[in-house]
Amino acid sequence: MTYTEHMQIMEDIKGKPPSTIGKAVKNVLIEAIEQDRVNYGVFECVDILERDSESVMVVILPDFKVKDAALRIQHTLIEAFCRENEVKVLKVDCATKVSTIFTSSASKEVKDRTLVPDFSCLLVKNPDVFSTDDDFVCSYCENFMLGGLVPHGCVEIPV
Repeated sequence: MTYTEHMQIMEDIKGKPPSTIGKAVKNVLIEAIEQDRVNYGVFECVDILERDSESVMVVILPDFKVKDAALRIQHTLIEAFCRENEVKVLKVDCATKVSTIFTSSASKEVKDRTLVPDFSCLLVKNPDVFSTDDDFVCSYCENFMLGGLVPHGCVEIPV
């Protein structure tokens, strides 16, 4: 990516209202759930990251209000691994919202095979064809990794 392209993308992102990225993330999650491209749970996500990080579109780390030191350490290690291997990482505001999106979007078959899903880490695999929301989220993550554009450290997902 050239400097000019990078600056244009940054301007496009800065020009969007703050809720736009949240809506895009929600749409990406809904599409990925419908296409069975979402993996969740720290251990399953780490396994995929180690084996096939090129197939990963974005790793989503929900913020937990509970002060769980083990979870914070896991998130820090996952984030470091992703940055080192140029995998996009996005922090979102609430695991409960992610859970709500999952329960409203997932098919009965997907819900049945998961007793209690672990939404402490989500991994979205690359689609066959990128949608506008996929492109927007990827560009947002790339620019966040380059310039730290997220003011509060996480994206707010609308419910």
